Order: sequence, then C-alpha cells, then structure tokens
Amino acid sequence: MKANLPPLEKEPQRLGVLGGTFDPPHYGHLLMVEQSRLDFELDQVFLVPAGIPPHKRGEQSAPLSSARERYEMILLAASGSPFFQVWDFELKKKGPSYTLETLNALQKALPRTRIFFIMGRDSLAEIFSWKNPREILTGYDIIVVSREGDPGSLIEDIEQEIEGARIHRLLMPALNISSTELRERVRREKSLTFLLPPPVENYIWKNGLYR
Repeated sequence: MKANLPPLEKEPQRLGVLGGTFDPPHYGHLLMVEQSRLDFELDQVFLVPAGIPPHKRGEQSAPLSSARERYEMILLAASGSPFFQVWDFELKKKGPSYTLETLNALQKALPRTRIFFIMGRDSLAEIFSWKNPREILTGYDIIVVSREGDPGSLIEDIEQEIEGARIHRLLMPALNISSTELRERVRREKSLTFLLPPPVENYIWKNGLYR
C-alpha cells in the first residue's frame, strides 16, 4: 500500500511515530509525544490511529468508536501543536495493522529520515507477541517511555537477547490517564476536564460516544 503522507514542508531528519487506537486520545498521549520530541530533537511526530489492531480484538478490547470518529478526535488533539501530524495509513489499509509494515511504508516514503517509534514500557513488555519484533527493534530507533521507579531490567534483557536493538529510555512523570478510564467517566457522565483537550471532550459529548 502506498504511503500518502500528511503535508510536510520538507523531509524531516528525525521523525517520531506513535500508534494506538486513541479511543479517545488524551493528555497522556500528547505529553508522551511532546517529551519525546523535546528530548530526542524530533522535527515532527506522526500520530497513527490503528485501523484493525491485532492485539485489540474481541468485545472487551476492540475500539468502541468508529475509525472515522477516532481519526477526527486525534485530529482535534493534534491541532494544538505545529509539530504533530495525523497519518491515516492504517485506517485506509485493508486487514490488521502491523507496526513493522507501517514503519517500512513510512521509511520507503521518507528514505533519508531517521524514524523513532514511541511506545510505553507496557507495550515493550509485549513486543515479542507482535509480528516481526526483531525487525522492529533492530530496524528502527525505539523510544520507551518509562516512569520514575520503573525497573530498567526489561530494556537490558531485550538488548542482551536482540543484538543490535536500538532502544532509548525516556523518563517522564507519571500521568495516570487511560482511555478505558475516560470511557467509563463518560458512561457515568462525569467531567473530562483537564484529562483531554477541550475540542476532543466537546466532540465526545456532541456525538454521544461511549454511552
């Protein structure tokens, strides 16, 4: 599948990528992206909403809002920074969304760009259940967002097991916001203020999501 990228003034030298269902996107996602941008001097960051996430199947874990709704919410969330772009590659792709395929398509479209894939420590702990994890770990720079107090042994163990793994640790304060918690707050008609960007909150209430 051809990668139709968001508009870019020029090919970035260093590009961050954060994927997810973003159901809904919240300040935890945005803080993770912004801190990665600052600490690793990223020129731009792509937020990539998943179309059919292979690890989120079944009634309990599948996205609750539609692809279009999640795309519109992440657009609203990203509009607060000139450094953030939303890339709909996985939403337009047929079949499940696999990280390596997305990164390879992006690298092919931007051959001179160094790509940094951003993930949380919990995702890194599950990476060997992903498709082609070794190719991800050795083919791209991986920014692992950790909190103070998180043990560093997981990264060290993977680096010892996978020769050439390009893992970078990013320590940042804990911001305990989860999309699951936010959906539950909506069901209980509780406020979302200061948990996600106001345009996203307005979109959720206006469109009756998560009821």
